[in-house]
Amino acid sequence: MKNKLSILLHFFSIVTFLQSTDSLKIATKKYYDANYLMDFETIVSLSHPLMIQTFGKDLLLEKLDKYYENEE
Repeated sequence: MKNKLSILLHFFSIVTFLQSTDSLKIATKKYYDANYLMDFETIVSLSHPLMIQTFGKDLLLEKLDKYYENEE
């Protein structure tokens, strides 16, 4: 009985935290547009918070600028 209850509880916790397909499509479109337009502020804002916390926003912006920089 305990095992069934824990499985049921685990299933409900997964279902409640799932994102909808529409929200994922919107976020993916924003990220794609930001990369296409080289909008680094938006790219950083859509990045994982732990990445921003670890490296810092300014360093990420600088790295993105250098990564997209080319002579052509």
